[in-house]
Parts: sequence; C-alpha cells; structure tokens
Amino acid sequence: MPSNKQIGERLRGLRKKRKMTIADVAAVLGIAPSTLTAYELGSRTPRDGVKEKIADYYGKSVTNHDKRGGEWHVCSHAVHP
Repeated sequence: MPSNKQIGERLRGLRKKRKMTIADVAAVLGIAPSTLTAYELGSRTPRDGVKEKIADYYGKSVTNHDKRGGEWHVCSHAVHP
C-alpha cells in the first residue's frame, strides 16, 4: 500500500502535469491552498468527500481501504468508464 507521502507525490505530479498551481487546484476543489500542500506533503489525509473531488478533477478513481482516513489510493483508471 502506498504511504500518504507517496500519494502526495502522485497528487503533486498530476497537478504539475496540468501546469496548475496549488492555489488553482485548491480553488477548484474548494479547499485552502495550505490544505492541498499538506495533502501533497503527505502530512494530512483528505476527508472522503475531498478524495472524491480530487479523483473527479484528475479523472482518476480513489480506493478507500480505511473509512477513518487511513489508507487510500489514487488509481490510474477513470472514475466513470
């Protein structure tokens, strides 16, 4: 299972691939830029609703293995096939 840090690195890579700033993506997701920074650094795990917004924005899916905010994945396949 990937760590929060690995997931954060993946989120950062997805954002950079779109040439978006943290402020840009945070605005789309409806969260503070500092919150998105914490997700990308792996120091904070998003709530389920935010995980879904992230997945939808990047065209990915999210798998929750622990509904209490533990393990989660950003998968490479589209949310809606």
